[in-house]
Amino acid sequence: MNQNIIYQNLPDLIAKAVAHYWTTRTVQSKKQEQSGRADQGLRSAVTSGAQMDGFIDLFTELVTSIGISNRFIFRKKAIELPGFSPLDINLEFLHSKGWSINTDRVRFHTEMKMELPQEHPMAQILGILKPHLLLRKIDKEEDYFISIQVMIDGNIQILCNDSDKASEYLRGVFLGFPPSFKEPEDISQGSQWSDDETTFAMFCGMLHGAYGWDPSHDLPPFLEESIHEAQKSLEIGNYKSCVVMCRRGIEALLKFAYKRLLRQEPLDKNKRTLMLNELIKGFKGKGKIPDHLLYVADSLRLLGNVPGAHAAEIKDYQFTRYDAEFAIASMLYFGEQYFTKIDSEVTSYFTVSIDLSEQ
Repeated sequence: MNQNIIYQNLPDLIAKAVAHYWTTRTVQSKKQEQSGRADQGLRSAVTSGAQMDGFIDLFTELVTSIGISNRFIFRKKAIELPGFSPLDINLEFLHSKGWSINTDRVRFHTEMKMELPQEHPMAQILGILKPHLLLRKIDKEEDYFISIQVMIDGNIQILCNDSDKASEYLRGVFLGFPPSFKEPEDISQGSQWSDDETTFAMFCGMLHGAYGWDPSHDLPPFLEESIHEAQKSLEIGNYKSCVVMCRRGIEALLKFAYKRLLRQEPLDKNKRTLMLNELIKGFKGKGKIPDHLLYVADSLRLLGNVPGAHAAEIKDYQFTRYDAEFAIASMLYFGEQYFTKIDSEVTSYFTVSIDLSEQ
């Protein structure tokens, strides 16, 4: 709208903003009364937010009319919940999402006291961090990572690689549960895809931390080779070879575990190397590897026996991609569980540096 037109119509625009204020306030108050959860006194009319949107629209038009670009006007930054305190968090929703103590986090970051040299790759990011509550969740099966930062002033920032998940977590974590029963219209929010380099660096750093120890990094050579060969066989459609390599990988891993967990060589009384079935039996009842993981190893042993050690059991059996994918998934699952929960000392630490001066 033209600047002169705004000034000429200013009384009408102000009247419109005032009318919006009282209309919104009345509607929200009645809505809370009908829901049976109205605040006491006049609080129900002012805690729901959005009453001032008419004035915000007017102020926005005024500043843009004198040449200030819209990109410099921040009406909604991340998610703002300015109208109520305390801010409740729905832990039941987080639990329903399969919260993992190994990778997911609820933690409070205090003010950063440590000073880093200016040339340090993390100096720029740590320098802008303020005290906040962090909720972090990764779901590899559904392929999303989400970070929720609740600042001291009530501002909330949600970073996620899936916009639908970001909205779902906003509703699930902060809205629609007792005692406040806040609803989407009670808050002002904005959303966008961001290519800001600092935001990107922070997201990547948190994502890296959420992944924890990746069993594809610095694996014992015997297991790394089996995984590589199995994946290569799957890619070219050689499903039989893929299954055999996965069975071989599980067998090698259990031999490795035999020495570390049972403190003995994987040999029988005649000094012959134990076969996979004997390795699995050797761990049963020892309390070192949970039974459910041993069953995973045994299912892979049985599948691998068909084309491998006992090829004549099922004559002309044709392996499919499902067989191969099951074998790889079983081997990776067993390996991840072993190295993260059972023998976690077999690991390595490494850092990732991100150059913020480059896009």
